Formats: sequence, structure tokens, C-alpha cells
Amino acid sequence: MNILELINKSPYNCDLVECEFLLNHYKSLDNTYDFKMKVRAIERQIKKLTKPKQKLQWELDAEEYIEITKRWESLGCYWKDNSYYCKWYYKDKEFYMWWSGSHISDNIIKAREADKLLDKFFT
Repeated sequence: MNILELINKSPYNCDLVECEFLLNHYKSLDNTYDFKMKVRAIERQIKKLTKPKQKLQWELDAEEYIEITKRWESLGCYWKDNSYYCKWYYKDKEFYMWWSGSHISDNIIKAREADKLLDKFFT
């Protein structure tokens, strides 16, 4: 890509290398005031691109739920699926149920409680 194409490209569509190149280019000009808005946009994009990626809370909840259910299966638990809900059993005794369409942030709270209840079966 040549310099003209890069200058005409939106900073929000640039990768980190392109942003750094453009920022250095604009800051090297004598009339940087004319490009103040463009420089700020490039700086925002650089900040966005260099910001550490963080997982959303619901993604962390989903990963925890997967680990909990893997543990349940390793203990001999099984689940039965209905089109509206899913029930978990240990030796034919139901200990957890979630509804279709419910959010993982709600389910994980109930799954943690069910996990504690399951521990009582083994003590």
C-alpha cells in the first residue's frame, strides 16, 4: 500500500504498524495542527490495538460452567435434555436444572449451588 492509500484509509481500519507509521508521518509535518483530529483518531486506534484483550464475564462464566459439568460427568452424573430444559442427575436423583434461553450469568450461580449439593452426596 502506498502512502496516499494509507493516508486516505480510515485510522479505524488500520493495523498497529499502519497506525504507528501514520502517527510518525503526521507528527513529522510542520502543520500538525491541521491533522490534530486525525492524530487523535490514530492515537485512539493504537490504544485500542495495544490494550490487553480481556474476556467478558459471561465468557468466564461459561468456561467455569464447562469445568463444573466435566467434573459432574467424571463423578458419574448424567443429564437429560428436553426442548425446554436440561436436568442433571446423580444416581437417578435430580440435583440441577436449567431452562432453555436462560443466561449463563444466572445459570452459573445455580450450578455452583448444585455443585455444593452434589458434594454432600459424597460426604
